[in-house]
Amino acid sequence: MMDMLNGTKIAFIGSGVMGEAMIKGLLSQGLTTPECIRASDPWLERLEYIRKTYGVEVTLGQLSNEFVAPPGKHLERVEPRPARRAERH
Repeated sequence: MMDMLNGTKIAFIGSGVMGEAMIKGLLSQGLTTPECIRASDPWLERLEYIRKTYGVEVTLGQLSNEFVAPPGKHLERVEPRPARRAERH
């Protein structure tokens, strides 16, 4: 597999639907390898699914600063907007 990101380490703080979609896209397009991705999440069951499905390293809770943003690197955080609740009539 070709690693278009040249071994850049990518960390996902939160491995919900959005995080999984980004991991899947990066890997399926050959932009990086599972060894360069680490995912964190507060839910052990979710992490086990991500690890088994995509072969990436996982961390329960927070990721270390060294992996997330080493010197000279930039960290972006993307959060989904809360879904609106359906109003009942």
